Amino acid sequence: MQFRNFSIRSNVLALIITMGLWAFILAMSMVYFSTKFILENEKAAYGRLVKIHSDEVLKKLGNDSVNLALKMQQQTNFRKAFNNRDQQKLTELVNDQFSQYYYTTGIIDIKKLVVLDRNLNFIAETSTNVDQAINYRILCQSFLASAKIRKGPEKIKPLTKLCINGNYPYFLSLSAIGGLRVNGYILVISDPAPVMALVKDKLGNPFSLFDKNGKKLFQSHDESELSELTPFDYDYINEDGELAYHLRIHRDITSLGKQMEKFMLYAGSVALAITLVIVFIAIAVFRKSLIQPLEKITNYFGEIVEKKSMLAETVSVEGNREVVDLVSNLNSMTSHMNELNQRLEGMAYQDALTTIPNRLAFNERLEELTRFSRKNDEGFCIFIIDMNKFKEINDNMGHDVGDELLKYIAGKISRKTRESDLFARIGGDEFGIIFPGLTTINDAEIIAKNILASTTEETKIKSHRVRPSLSIGFAFYKDNATDVAETLRQADQEMYRAKKSGCGYSYRI
Repeated sequence: MQFRNFSIRSNVLALIITMGLWAFILAMSMVYFSTKFILENEKAAYGRLVKIHSDEVLKKLGNDSVNLALKMQQQTNFRKAFNNRDQQKLTELVNDQFSQYYYTTGIIDIKKLVVLDRNLNFIAETSTNVDQAINYRILCQSFLASAKIRKGPEKIKPLTKLCINGNYPYFLSLSAIGGLRVNGYILVISDPAPVMALVKDKLGNPFSLFDKNGKKLFQSHDESELSELTPFDYDYINEDGELAYHLRIHRDITSLGKQMEKFMLYAGSVALAITLVIVFIAIAVFRKSLIQPLEKITNYFGEIVEKKSMLAETVSVEGNREVVDLVSNLNSMTSHMNELNQRLEGMAYQDALTTIPNRLAFNERLEELTRFSRKNDEGFCIFIIDMNKFKEINDNMGHDVGDELLKYIAGKISRKTRESDLFARIGGDEFGIIFPGLTTINDAEIIAKNILASTTEETKIKSHRVRPSLSIGFAFYKDNATDVAETLRQADQEMYRAKKSGCGYSYRI
């Protein structure tokens, strides 16, 4: 689509309406996700409540198991059989618990009772048909292991744990036999599913219980009663991080759903109203601050075209702030363009690394001075300076060290030149200096020695110790010379002669 075929007013209007629609969609999305977040929080909060009540009923099962163990060891027959380690009698006594109060009333769904000595070694266990498949030694090895390592008063305290055997959970309770002196233990192994069903009474909602494979263990209501309720699933995890049960709570969230619907309707209406107000305000603001000023500027530049006016000319116009500011900026743009052009010319004559003049500036200055020398019968001197073993520094220490060394040398030499002299970088590690009016060997030698003395001191660059070394060659251009290029070539040759001989500098008259 080509927007140039439409007016600014149409484009701005379309943009504002689009932004308004997006704002409305964003607002409704926020409402939707807020509603979803509320429901998720409600589910999470209820899940914490389910966990609390589940822990409570298991704690009650633990207390009932301890009470069962205390009741058993209070019996004279049990204490006598235990002290005599009468396995047959102890087996009869623990079997007898299946006809006693705790089992018959459903307080504890006993699966096995085991009598152990003080070292947790086996003495006797129930022999009824319901518990033959349960082997307490492998049912929850971590439980017995933690019991064995207890010391001192810890041995007296009851120990409980929800353990998983295959796919089915069992509740274990270990109670000490004896008072302060532990003589043995009674291990109560029970099915926690019946007591988990008590969670329904605490929550007041229909409740279903499943094992870890999804097999239904308990359901408080018929399926027909649950059809209009919303199920919420929760997992009950034991202290070892194992999945013990799936719990499904059926809740009536009709009232909550209606509240959410009212909230969404109200929030949607408010969002739509706010969006429409913002759109109308935005249209009015854009018309006042953008459309009208642009229309005036368009008409103004139309007049400029008709009068063949130049854009670079300074123009002035009266009008609102937007128009005045725009015209002022256009005038400033012309001025900045001129400044930019001057900067670009300056960059063309400056070395990017060292910020001193480059070879182009050196050559132009050389031509300018040559013409001046011929006209005014005045000579000048050309220095060519090269760094010794610069390639080795680059190869061994890195190009970043080489670059810093070049900047260091350029700074040192710059301080040894006059304002009328031209010091330039004319090659990779090669510099040139033009000294106007310098025509004697003695003066040139003094300058060369000063440059060498100031640049040969050891310095530290990027954690490297570097001692720079320079070779200088210079030659003089006299009024009777015919070719400045010859003088430049002679200075270059003298530089290589100084580099080869190691004397620091060399010159040609």
